[in-house]
Amino acid sequence: MFIANQLARPFFELMCYTMPIHGRKTGIKYPYHAAGRYYTENNNKLQFSRQQASHFAKLVAGDFNPIHDEDAKRFCVPGDLLFSVLLSKVGISETMRIEFNGMITDTTELVLKDDGQGKLLILDEADKEYLSLEYSGENITDPELAKSIATHYVQFSGKNFPYIMVPLMERSG
Repeated sequence: MFIANQLARPFFELMCYTMPIHGRKTGIKYPYHAAGRYYTENNNKLQFSRQQASHFAKLVAGDFNPIHDEDAKRFCVPGDLLFSVLLSKVGISETMRIEFNGMITDTTELVLKDDGQGKLLILDEADKEYLSLEYSGENITDPELAKSIATHYVQFSGKNFPYIMVPLMERSG
């Protein structure tokens, strides 16, 4: 059982890489992350504190949506964090379809239920579904690969809305 309640994230614990753009190095550093330090697992139940989720949103994903602020009245755990945890726990399959179905708060305890036939659900204790994953094909459980894919994905996703979607919506009226 891994309990990730490290609230401070000292710089020396972050592993960094330099992001290549069109084959050249930019010199901009982005932190790799271990999804495990951003949630607590106890008795096969996952839970995210406000601080863990907010730090992930801001420091890993670059997502400054106010709904992820620790003191937000309507706080929500970032879907990118859930995605990262999923990759670290179940690996990466050739085909994966993920559907987010609900907002997770800091008081929500979650359980992963895998039917072993290509469907995994993330539910609370009342069986409310927050995420469904359909997967098929070869599955790779390499932690370094999962970390790399999750890191690249969340860094893009965190900037998707303000820098890609908003301008597209403004242009289309």
